[in-house]
Amino acid sequence: MEIVPNVSPSAGFLALTLQRWFENSPGFAALLRGREYVLEMANQAYFQMIGRHDVLGKPLFDALPDIRHQGLETLLDKAYSTGETVTIRGMRISLQRAPNTYPVEVFADFSYQPIIEFDGTISGIFLQGYDVTEQHRAMQALRESEERFRLAVESSSLGTFDWDAETDSVVFSAEACRIFDLDRPSFDRKNHAPRIHPDDQAQVDAAMAAAMDSDKRAVYRTKYRVLLRDGSTRYVEAFGRVKFGHDGNNKNRAVRFIGVLWDITEQHLLIEALKDGDRRKDEFLATLAHELRNPLAPIRQAAQIGKSANANATQIRWSHTVIERQVHHMALLLDDLLDVSRISRGRLELRKEWVDLLKIIETAIEVARPIIEGKHHTLQIDVPNVPVMMAADPLRLSQILGNLLTNAAKYTDAHGVVRLCAQASSDEVEIGVHDNGIGLTVESMANIFNMFSQVTSPIDRSEGGLGIGLSLARGLVELHGGNISVASEGTGRGASFTVRLPRQTHREEYAAPNVATASQESIANQPGRVLIADDNVDGAESLAILLASEGYEIRTAFNGQDALRIATEFVPDVAVLDIGMPKLNGYEVAKKIKDTAPHSPITLIALTGWNQPEDRRRSREGGFDHHFAKPVDMTQLKNALIEASQRRYKMSLSSPSQD
Repeated sequence: MEIVPNVSPSAGFLALTLQRWFENSPGFAALLRGREYVLEMANQAYFQMIGRHDVLGKPLFDALPDIRHQGLETLLDKAYSTGETVTIRGMRISLQRAPNTYPVEVFADFSYQPIIEFDGTISGIFLQGYDVTEQHRAMQALRESEERFRLAVESSSLGTFDWDAETDSVVFSAEACRIFDLDRPSFDRKNHAPRIHPDDQAQVDAAMAAAMDSDKRAVYRTKYRVLLRDGSTRYVEAFGRVKFGHDGNNKNRAVRFIGVLWDITEQHLLIEALKDGDRRKDEFLATLAHELRNPLAPIRQAAQIGKSANANATQIRWSHTVIERQVHHMALLLDDLLDVSRISRGRLELRKEWVDLLKIIETAIEVARPIIEGKHHTLQIDVPNVPVMMAADPLRLSQILGNLLTNAAKYTDAHGVVRLCAQASSDEVEIGVHDNGIGLTVESMANIFNMFSQVTSPIDRSEGGLGIGLSLARGLVELHGGNISVASEGTGRGASFTVRLPRQTHREEYAAPNVATASQESIANQPGRVLIADDNVDGAESLAILLASEGYEIRTAFNGQDALRIATEFVPDVAVLDIGMPKLNGYEVAKKIKDTAPHSPITLIALTGWNQPEDRRRSREGGFDHHFAKPVDMTQLKNALIEASQRRYKMSLSSPSQD
């Protein structure tokens, strides 16, 4: 992949966005270049798996000689020579993670995905996968545990059966009667057989025949389904042994068959759920690769146009727009992944304000408007004609509604109808998003809010997406104390999503939205001095150009020591500091600035790729006034600069006169 510098302010964010995706991908990932498979890039999960960090820039099998002759060379060569993705499940790999130590056994699910250039040549391999060692060990332990369990239940009080060959009668215990949904514990086997599923009867008969064969004397062990009287199905596992005796001709014959059985329905459903989750995980990885490749093609083409000597001004402006739009799209993918991760770990915090629901709806509509208008849909809005005040996180609530509106537009054919309605009571608000699109099956509705769930295969439709939007929406709704539901009359009949949220009515508990007054906006029109410090030169300079075009006086630094020196000489009103800088990091620079001038009106802004709650907390404790994640939203940054202007103005009013 090629990144061309100085094509657009946004182009500098591309490498950073890809690196952030690498670091936050669900499993391990690495980029191998050339036939020597040089390790060009890898994420922390990959380093953790191999137990080393000194491998970048080296051929794979030189950096990790202990993995030779384990089949990996053959698989890599196959992917490289055929251009086809090679996927491996549960491969055992022996790794020596440190010198003079014993090798460790690792199991992994992974794929080798060729990187195909525009001319059709293969330039490398993209490796992505999961370390499933713990799962493998857990499954092995589970198999061993099941074996011990089966041996133990031979004499247990689980469901038992006892068949008497002389009378051909069977006696079930109470638990066995419950499992088989039988009223009587004793019955004639020929005239009153249990309700074994017809498709499983042959295997049950075969297992019984093998157990009753005096030559084989096999252990009776089988799994089958039982049809209950209410039409439902129960899954059963059975284990037993046959007792042999002698008839008058002194030949062995079966005289008694005793065994145990137990209900494994829940276990079966869990296994099926795990298989389904595994399938959706694989689909997600494939979709993620697709979604990342899609914007890379126009970015690369636009970059080529931007650096072409024959490109005119219109074409260069167009290339800038394309790169900015596609980088923004990739950043949104990353943000959604991070949000889902935070919700699943209970690390996402709401910032509730006293807001008007109608304003949030307007914001959500603006988010979805491009796709609604692009597909020529009719948007119908039915909301109250008076403000609906409530306590909510405006950003997250507009994210929820924007996701629902965007999905409705995506999965409705052109010239369709998308309808948004809202109503409120004293203690609840209800928001509905309805469409006349492709609709949902009962099975789809059961899984629609699951992680990585998509209504159709990404190959079948062109809308794209990672399949996490509705899962994210549900998580955000539940964080607000509400719920979200879906309804559809079937395929081709459209779908309706309904969000219900509690409506707190105590305004004093929540902050009001931050709205600038006319006088404050006037102050904000007086740009001040801004110091930008970032060891990413392209990032610092592109941000400097943007702010300079707004009238700000800018100085840049590319390490912490220079940032501190310039801050002393330049005396900026605002310092925008990267955290991970050489010589002095952002926290150290901020502390020294505060220590040098504790009463200075300078505003400190952390601009960093680290954006977990603990990172934001550390910024606050380090004296930063704001914490923004890269790539920065320019609206947020400009608002922070406006706030800094207001702060300086208020401090100037409170300062004693110097007349």
